[in-house]
Amino acid sequence: MDIVIPLLKRVPIAVALLLVACSSSSGPDSLREALTFYATFDKSADADFASGDRKLYTLVASKPELNTREELPEEVWFKASGGNFGQCLSFLTPEGVSGTRAFYKLEGNFPYGEESWSGTVSFWLRLAPLEDLRPGFTDPIQLTSRSALDAGIWVDFDREEGRQFRMGAFPDKAIWNPENRRLVEFPVEQRPMVTAGEATFARDRWTHVVITIEGFNNPGTDAVATLYVDGKPQGSVEDWEQRYSWDLATAQIRLGVNFVGDIDELSCYDRALSSGEIEYLYTLGGDGFEVLKSG
Repeated sequence: MDIVIPLLKRVPIAVALLLVACSSSSGPDSLREALTFYATFDKSADADFASGDRKLYTLVASKPELNTREELPEEVWFKASGGNFGQCLSFLTPEGVSGTRAFYKLEGNFPYGEESWSGTVSFWLRLAPLEDLRPGFTDPIQLTSRSALDAGIWVDFDREEGRQFRMGAFPDKAIWNPENRRLVEFPVEQRPMVTAGEATFARDRWTHVVITIEGFNNPGTDAVATLYVDGKPQGSVEDWEQRYSWDLATAQIRLGVNFVGDIDELSCYDRALSSGEIEYLYTLGGDGFEVLKSG
């Protein structure tokens, strides 16, 4: 499975300069100021830059304590990603195994406020969902202090035959599901989630995924969560009271929950990025960290 595959070519310098010149609001300066976390996975599983704890942790579900390990979970390893992406994290979760989870501590690395907060998480995926994924739900990333359906923000591949790519922005369960019903009992239109109708994934190329959060923990229902794939918006979760009572002592950025595939270039920002900034990140590809941290 450790195969080097050609990827995106390096963006010509002239093109990158033109993009910066066209709009300073979507160039590296605005992104650099908003950056709170960046893990390239080129030299280490720990983040290259972090406003909080930069260490990657491994949580074993059967043990309540957090286990800090120099080595990755046994189902995760470094792999040459090809192109100009350097190395990546590759996940191969055995069928029926879901107890081990890699994560970063969310506090400081991703914005959160009891009254109002906004933010962005960006990363790249490489997999063929129909061929690679195990049965059941699989979440490349989750942000929560409890579970995916109780104050959880995530993207997943549906367990159904088509393995559709989706984003969920589920507020506190007491808000969206006070009767503690099963998710399948809710009609799709009554779930705070959206399906990416145009998203495509493959083993021979990287797909860019971005989640933007705006106005969470504000009163009312004006908060918005938007999913982008390869620089293009796929849909938004709107008209919900997005109340998240996270415990920052236990809140996590979880990676590769029941996931099979590759993850690379994980970054977080302290506000909802604009569509121009997201397009710029997509264009940068694996050069993102080099550009954002220079100057």
